[in-house]
Amino acid sequence: MTEHPISPVPDDGWRELTPETTALLTERLFDFQIIRRSRQVTNMRTCRLAFYPDHILCDIRTEAPAEPVEWVCCLYGRDGFRKLNGDSSVIHGLNADVGPGLEDPEVQRAYLKFFCFFVHGEEGPFEIITTPDQLAEDIDLPVGQPALDTESNLWTASVLYGSTLFEAQFRIADDGHISMEADTPLREDVARNPALIFDGAIRRLRQET
Repeated sequence: MTEHPISPVPDDGWRELTPETTALLTERLFDFQIIRRSRQVTNMRTCRLAFYPDHILCDIRTEAPAEPVEWVCCLYGRDGFRKLNGDSSVIHGLNADVGPGLEDPEVQRAYLKFFCFFVHGEEGPFEIITTPDQLAEDIDLPVGQPALDTESNLWTASVLYGSTLFEAQFRIADDGHISMEADTPLREDVARNPALIFDGAIRRLRQET
């Protein structure tokens, strides 16, 4: 079982913290109500984000007796921790405070994947699928990195929402707002790999029944 089933957001650049550093940060995680005091932090990793150079993305693995393993993500900066709970207001609030740096198309691509994973609808995230490894079975449909049409300034990406795979087109504003301009269903009954349950900021592995 992977320590952090969050692939592919971000794709790389993760740094696993030492147990000593994790222990030092744990009390602050409790203070900011990122995790419950009834749970033990067993692993933590961090990643720099090009669009938020003054913040770090944290991915935290926690355990508790007789309960499933849980993962929680948050952003850490000078203002403390912000829990990524699936509500777009968390990201929009940070954008209003610091302003995302989105001039570079590569940074826009990374921001699009970040935004879609951490903003949820009723059925979970709008996860952008970039590799077949993200899906539980092979499908005869093209997937890859989001592509920018420089004439229309629209990004096209394969998106898994719930159990439906879509092709969607997005527009990214300079202030970080993202709008879905069009979506076309490609296939239903598509399963994520690994299968996850999303509960606000919490992710759990879905148990087989």
